[in-house]
Order: sequence, then structure tokens, then C-alpha cells
Amino acid sequence: MFENETQTVMIVKSAGKEAQYAQLLFQLISKTPNFESSQPVTESEYKASFSTIDNIPKGKVIFFGNGKESETQGKSVNWQHDCFGMKYGWLGNRCVVVAEPDDVSLEQQSAFADYYNEHIETFKKFINFKKLHYEGINTKSIDDVVMWNEEDSTADKIAKTPAMVIAFSRYLLAKGIEGASKVAAMFERSELWERQYELLVCEFILNGLPRFMSNINDKVAKDQTIIVYDIKDAEYAHLLHNLIQQYSDYEVAEYTEKMFVDNAKSLSSKNKIIFLGKTKSSKERWLDTHRHVFHENGMRYGWIGNHAFVYVRHLERNERDDFIAMYKRKTKEFEHLAKYYTKRHDSSIDSTAATVLDAVAVHAPSLLLFGLPRLVQSAIGTGVGEVGIVGAVANKIINSITAVADLSGYQYQLLLREFVFNGLPKFMEA
Repeated sequence: MFENETQTVMIVKSAGKEAQYAQLLFQLISKTPNFESSQPVTESEYKASFSTIDNIPKGKVIFFGNGKESETQGKSVNWQHDCFGMKYGWLGNRCVVVAEPDDVSLEQQSAFADYYNEHIETFKKFINFKKLHYEGINTKSIDDVVMWNEEDSTADKIAKTPAMVIAFSRYLLAKGIEGASKVAAMFERSELWERQYELLVCEFILNGLPRFMSNINDKVAKDQTIIVYDIKDAEYAHLLHNLIQQYSDYEVAEYTEKMFVDNAKSLSSKNKIIFLGKTKSSKERWLDTHRHVFHENGMRYGWIGNHAFVYVRHLERNERDDFIAMYKRKTKEFEHLAKYYTKRHDSSIDSTAATVLDAVAVHAPSLLLFGLPRLVQSAIGTGVGEVGIVGAVANKIINSITAVADLSGYQYQLLLREFVFNGLPKFMEA
């Protein structure tokens, strides 16, 4: 589809030492037909560009590295690859590429080295690799130490002494071997993050970038649609943005409350504005005549004119059961809507997505796949290949949700999908 057109992407790099690999990503993109990128910008430079609505970065963005912005954006993407702490994923036009050395334990380093070496042949066309020889921790098994007992006679103690000396010697030797193994593993670990990023960038270029870039991009500009949010709700603003990008035909930008106030005079009355949460600006524009289009279990959205209001309130303990029942019921509906709305250009992705969704529909109808809260992610795993989940795990997840004092994260997960799939089209055409 993209044989005769060039697609561009912005790379936003963290300020950490892994920034050099953002340059590697940039260089490899420049060698990839039909794709191009400008020089990577820092997270600070990216945020600084949000001065006026005309300067809001549009199009594809890759957040690279272990920065704060990557962490926040990472809460609102679908992870497509997750192996030995190396992850990339996207939703809409935003992608996150990050490696976490702490996700590889000392015991796993040897397995990581094997994985790394197995991929050298595949990725050597991109960069020069050197084989790894990382070691895990090897602990020698030893016999139980023979100890004196209070009941032992002097003769018994004399008889046990040689065995006790030998056992202690073997114990100390084993501990020494284990300690040396740990020291070696820790020393090797100092460079592990570099090996992760080498592998991750090549894996992303080969298997991730084409799929991300083929994800829907063209949007109906009309008059710019703006999401206004409090900085504490950034992850939900990102999620709403990404869902609109993924499942609608409208272009959207994000403004913090301060940015909105600073630029309010330059905005047209025709701008569609979505106020997320209870910001000062939303309270000023709130009218008692505002009609709630959706109002259930502490979740609300509605609009008057070109202003929409989307927010949740804290659930009381006696309201939780109704919410969780709704959460389970609505999830399956959104799974089917997601399949219907998702616009893909890669048939293999269609097949993978359908398989994943069918598996979840059969085994875990209580799950919400897209941009899950970390509590649910940790319970089911984040890799696409890990979604074959039995019903017991689904029940465990729901039980975990009931134990959470503040369910606002789950409310937003549900409410934003309800708004994008059912409310947004009506609001945009109102």
C-alpha cells in the first residue's frame, strides 16, 4: 500500500544513557524504504512544542527509552512484544519502545544470552553483534550439616566431629562458589541493558515498525478537537487520545489545564473540546441544563454545544458489585466493537487480533484487553501470546478488582471506551 509514499514518524527520546539507541533507531529508519524520521527530540523538547494548538505534534510518535513520558504513555498502549524486559507496543498513532534490565533476573541471564545469540543471524544485517556468554547463578547442592545435639554424649560428639568438619567445609565452599557466581553475574549485568536495546531496536525495525506505521493514520481535521485534562489524569488523557486515534476518523490533541487557559483566547467557538475529569475549566463551563448522555455506576459523559464532559466519581462500597457486574458485561461488547472499529492494513495483524480476541471471549470474558490497568496486566501477562487464559484467572482478576479501594482507574477504562464507541460520533456531529 505504501510503495509510492513516504511515512514520517517522530522519535521522542528519554534523557537516560539509552538515548544513543534512539539514534540507532533513527539511523535504521533512515535506511528503511518509505519511512523517515527527523532527529530524535528529548521529552522536554516534545513538551515545549505544546505552546499553541498549531504546534501540537501530529502523526506517528515513538516514545523511546525509560523516561517519564514513556512510562506514562506505556499505560495506554497494547504491548505487541514483551520478552526478557524488551517491550514495544502502540495504540493509535503512539508507540512506546523500552527495555527494563530489572525484568531479567540474575538466574535468567544465561537464558537471555542464549536468546540473544539465537537472533544474531537474523539481525546481523542491521548491526554487528558479538556473542554473549552470560552466566546465571549456579548453586551447588550440599548435604545437611551434621550438628551436635544436646542429648549427645561425649562419645557421640567425638564420633560426629569429623563429619561435622567435612560438612561445614563443603558448605563454605558451596557458598563461596555461589557468591563468586553472583559477583560474576552482577558484573555481566552492568552491560545487559545495552544488549537489550541492540536486540530491541532490531526486532522493532524488522517486525514492529511496519505494523505500527500501517496502523490507521489519516484523520478528518475539520476544526481541531482538544482534550483538556489535569496533569494528574495524564494517563487517561493519553488513553482517550489513543482510542480516538485508533477507532475514529477524527484528529485530536491534548492540552493540560494550564495550556488550555493560556491558549483559550485563540480557540474558535467551533473547536470541539472534551473536558476530562473535574478541572477548573470544566466546572466553569458546567451547566445544570447539561444533559448526561451516559450516567451509570459513577461514570458520566455528556455535552452541551461543542463542550463534552467526561468524568468519574468515587464509588461507595455498596456500589462496587453493580460496577463489577457492568465491567464484566460491557467488556465483551467492547471486544466486538474493537474488532469492528479497528482499521488495519496488515492481514496478519487482523488474524492475530481476531485470534486473541476470540480466545479472550471464550476463556476470560471479564477482561478488557486495550490499555489495561497494571493490576490486570500483571495477572494475565502482557505478551500477545499469553492471552490463552483459563476462567480461573479471569475470576482471580475480578476478585483482585473487588479488593481495590479506589476503582477510578477501572471506571475510566470502561468510560473512555463507552464514550469513544458510543458517544464520540454523536458529539462530533452534534
